[in-house]
Amino acid sequence: MMLKFINAKLFLNSVRHKSFSKGGIVEAYWNKVRNNEISLDKTQLKVVDRLEELRDSLKSYVVIKPTLFSKLFTKEKQKSVQGIYLFGSVGCGKTMLMDLFYENCPLEKKKRTHFNSFMLDVHSRIHAYKKQTLKHSAPGKKNLNYDPIGPVAESICDDTWLLCLDEFQVQICANLCESIQKRHLF
Repeated sequence: MMLKFINAKLFLNSVRHKSFSKGGIVEAYWNKVRNNEISLDKTQLKVVDRLEELRDSLKSYVVIKPTLFSKLFTKEKQKSVQGIYLFGSVGCGKTMLMDLFYENCPLEKKKRTHFNSFMLDVHSRIHAYKKQTLKHSAPGKKNLNYDPIGPVAESICDDTWLLCLDEFQVQICANLCESIQKRHLF
């Protein structure tokens, strides 16, 4: 316990911590440690540092919707901010760290949800898009040659600039990709 306290004291006096004293994930994490809500964990501390870097990247990121003019005359694509995938055993603090990140991220258009709830929302949007497309198609003709994924993804991006998914499992994604491939094959 003494070693943890010394490490915490050294970090609290470090330049990195002082640079975030105005708020943020690092400060929120240390408040939890100081209040004995959690124990200091070196792995979590590394993740907190990375989440703070991501938060800083998002604070300065400006979403620019491409126009026809910009597509014609701009050679460089806008660099997107790379997200973070947290994984680990049950009880190691993944959800707590994601919640700290979400609560301390200044973006207005953000969403935190479970992966399964997100997929239900995606399927609901796909269904609504298909229903709308069929409603506006020529009478007697059903337009079956359309892909709703692009417009649905765009509608999600209009609502959500930051998406935090909890309970996201690689196995679920592998099964989802496999079912999409089968759908396109058959």
